[in-house]
Amino acid sequence: MTKMKLTIIATCGALSMLATAAQAAVFRFSLGNAGEAIWQIDTRNSPAQEDSSGLTYARVTGAFRDAGASGVDIDFFSGTADPAGGLRLTDVDSGAGVWYSGPTLFTGTGQSLAFTIGTFALTDVNDGSSTLLSISDVTAAAVPEPATWLMTILGFGSIGAALRHPRRRASAPAAA
Repeated sequence: MTKMKLTIIATCGALSMLATAAQAAVFRFSLGNAGEAIWQIDTRNSPAQEDSSGLTYARVTGAFRDAGASGVDIDFFSGTADPAGGLRLTDVDSGAGVWYSGPTLFTGTGQSLAFTIGTFALTDVNDGSSTLLSISDVTAAAVPEPATWLMTILGFGSIGAALRHPRRRASAPAAA
């Protein structure tokens, strides 16, 4: 292949990598055996607070037993907090809440934040009762944006055109 063809192919490949869609995860949480609380968190939305003790999502809406209309603040504790993991749910309207100790339920920070998938045993800090928390990933498959499709089609078209129509070289005049 000529140097020009290789340059076109490399450029199209680089542009197609730049046009990929960003992927974030949506996690579904189900607390308690009787559906005591069910909510979702999209990791594209940054936590309201994030520090060495954990992170807080403010005014989360979902199906919470005995919660007001404004939602619930949810604190997730990391291994450096006291307790060393688990979560706390606080009703925004009344200030009432419940605190569960258990394992650390997330990894990473900021844009690399991810929740751990699975079912976890939690213990109510106030009365010592046990409950289960299930976390699942419900992220839908990413659909490329129209600009991504356009870049892909143009890239393949450019490669096809470059391969189909080779550059013509000037031929030397025939000797007499």
